[in-house]
Amino acid sequence: MGTGALGTGALGTGALGYGALGTGALRYGLFHGQRLSLSRVDGFRPSLLRIVAKLSMMSNPDGTLSGHRMQPKQGSDWVPFGGRFGSKVDSDQGKIEGRRFGLEILDMRITRARALGTCFGVRDAIDAALSPEISIDLTIVGQLVHNPQTVQRLHDAGVKMVSSSDDEITTRNVMITAHGAPASLKKQLSDQGHIVYDATCPLVLRVHQAVRRLVKEGWHPVVIGQREHVEVKGIVGDLVDFTVIGDLDDLHLLEGRERIGVVCQTTYRIRQAKEILLQIGQRFPDIAIEFIDTVCKPTKDRQNAVDELSEQVDVMIVVGGTNSSNTHKLLNVCREKEVPAYHVENDEQLEPGWFVGVEHVGITAGTSTPHDVIDQIHARLVQISRQQ
Repeated sequence: MGTGALGTGALGTGALGYGALGTGALRYGLFHGQRLSLSRVDGFRPSLLRIVAKLSMMSNPDGTLSGHRMQPKQGSDWVPFGGRFGSKVDSDQGKIEGRRFGLEILDMRITRARALGTCFGVRDAIDAALSPEISIDLTIVGQLVHNPQTVQRLHDAGVKMVSSSDDEITTRNVMITAHGAPASLKKQLSDQGHIVYDATCPLVLRVHQAVRRLVKEGWHPVVIGQREHVEVKGIVGDLVDFTVIGDLDDLHLLEGRERIGVVCQTTYRIRQAKEILLQIGQRFPDIAIEFIDTVCKPTKDRQNAVDELSEQVDVMIVVGGTNSSNTHKLLNVCREKEVPAYHVENDEQLEPGWFVGVEHVGITAGTSTPHDVIDQIHARLVQISRQQ
């Protein structure tokens, strides 16, 4: 197919001959790999002309391109659009001869953070709980994940839930949540005759292992995190002597300690953890500190992504359960950037009034938020933009 070959998903410099875009004529455009650049569209602001997209195309034996839907690339800083096209390729020139092309451009740009939503630990825990072989006779001790839609899915599948092991459990199967639990709790449930399924995130188990090593080596265990969070309770549940540092106000708890081994709740903000460590060193210059960074990579990725995106947008939408620790931390990142941010659990909570005069809105979501919920939020924002 000459320069119009699709071997790598690119169209050389094939040009669109004709097209339609609302009332504006698409004069011409160029495909460059995965980037579609519209060089001129009558009646629209130039700032809206460049669209980043994934192109899904197929070359046919007769040289035509089958029409496939084009969707926005996740993390792109441009609005969603959709279109179909079918054009004949000139094998010598690489041109796409004139066919109709439909495209929608919205007044409000919508950008998803480059990292957002359900992490692998949460996903694996949900999949395990919903597996048919155990879900019909399963009780989860605690809330598997901090997301209301997921909790409802579990209820709909017949999965039972109790707040603690002290509650009555009538099923044979029991599951430990992704946040983890002390080894003593797992043994207690097993001794009661239950089959225990451990859905603890591997990165949380890593914290448990790190604490055991620190204690074995003679360090006083210190956890930087939220004292009442289920993950922290699981980490310290089997320890006799430990300290939890929630913020700088708790540093006095370390008075008299000579050797401390420090880990973090996996969803803690690493920037704040490092500030706490710095202040410990300044306040207790003689204390020996062994620090193991146990903030998980998915948490760091999401916090870094929202940190970047919040500098580019007018408003941020933070999606996640109201009791989700990592979602609240994403919200705090936005507020530190002094960007208006709204925490919602579902698309019905979005208020059109939040977006009056807004040109660019960003979306982020906690590690317990399913991607279908993010899609619903995105679709509702598109709807709101159309109505403005």
